[in-house]
Amino acid sequence: NIQKIAQSLMDRFGPIPEQTNELLNTIRLRWKAIELGFEKVFLKNNQLTAYFPRNQESPYYQSPVFDNILQFAQRSPRLCRMRETGGKPSIAFPNIETVKSALILLKSI
Repeated sequence: NIQKIAQSLMDRFGPIPEQTNELLNTIRLRWKAIELGFEKVFLKNNQLTAYFPRNQESPYYQSPVFDNILQFAQRSPRLCRMRETGGKPSIAFPNIETVKSALILLKSI
C-alpha cells in the first residue's frame, strides 16, 4: 500500500519532499490506469495520453469500465478526445501539468 510506504517515509525522515510525492503519485496513477483498462499512459508536453487495448475484439470494449470512459468523454468533450493513431486507440487529456492532476482526473472517470 502506497499510503503505508508514505507514512513509513514520514516517520523515518520527516516531511516528504514534493518530488517523492510525485513519484508515489506516479505509482498511484499507473494503478488507476490499470484499473481503467489502459495498457499505457504517458504524461508529456502537458498532455496525458492513455492507450486502450489494441485488440478491437477484446471483451474490455463491452465492459462497464469502458462504458464509463465513453460516458465521461461524451459528458466532457473539452477535457478529452478519443482517437486512433497507427491502430492504437487512445484518449488524450490536454492541459495536464502534473502527475497529481493526472491522477485526480483519472479518479473522476
